[in-house]
Formats: sequence, C-alpha cells, structure tokens
Amino acid sequence: MLDTDMRRAEALGMTWSDVSVENRSILIEQQFAADRSVRSPKSKKSVRRISISETLTSYLEFWKKEQAREMEAFGLEQVKGTPLVHSFERTKDRHPQVNFMDLNGFSRWFRNFSVENGFGKFEGVRTYHYVKELSTGKRFRSVMSIKSGSN
Repeated sequence: MLDTDMRRAEALGMTWSDVSVENRSILIEQQFAADRSVRSPKSKKSVRRISISETLTSYLEFWKKEQAREMEAFGLEQVKGTPLVHSFERTKDRHPQVNFMDLNGFSRWFRNFSVENGFGKFEGVRTYHYVKELSTGKRFRSVMSIKSGSN
C-alpha cells in the first residue's frame, strides 16, 4: 500500500466494502487504532476516496480470493466487513474468528519480514518521504541508505 499515502492504521482498518475494483479506488473512512477499536480517521480531511493503480487492483482481486480460501479452511465466510489485513484468533470457546490485525502485531511482523528478507531494520516508515520515494520505484535499499545517512 506504499503508493496510496494511507496511514498504517487506515490500511489496517480497511474492509472489503471499502474497495471498489470497478472504479479502481479505496474509500478511507475508518482506522484500526492502537487500542484495538475501529474509529474515524484522524481528521475530517482524512475521510477520502483514493485512486489505486492497476497493479494494486489486480493484487487486491488476487488477495480477496486467497483470503476467502484461507477463511474457508477455518469454516469462516468472507463478507464485505472482513478486514483486508487480518489475524485469525480463537474465541474463549475455541472457535476461530477473523479480527483486525493490531498495530503492534503488524509492526513486529514488518520488522521481522524486513530483516529476514535482507532489508535490514525498517523502523522509520512513518514519514511521507519514505513512502513517496519507494512508490516512485526506487530500490528499497537505496532509500534506506539515503535516509539513514550511510553510503
């Protein structure tokens, strides 16, 4: 989602009802906050519809099918309110359920993913400038070396 200018909490708060493949757009009208609640974005201006690339549209179509298969394996049904980024958890009576993925869990996963795939520590992806440089097609390592001041 690097080319969308979405905040991390906005991306984690998306459901399938927010995605329009036909119009190649995403409606941002909620976020999944650190306190594990779904709420409105930071400001009124943050509620918006953004255009998405053909590449992202294709990926979202693929992911919707893949997620539906994963959920079906747990005996769950994908609905419009299903989060795009999710975690599987069990209820107290041990039944599987799909939940929004919390910010800390996502950050931990992303740090581990970055290190395991040779990108190094990628702790500072909070600025618009990182996202913009990466979305223009610059190589990940180039952006990280420029931002960290290393050669």
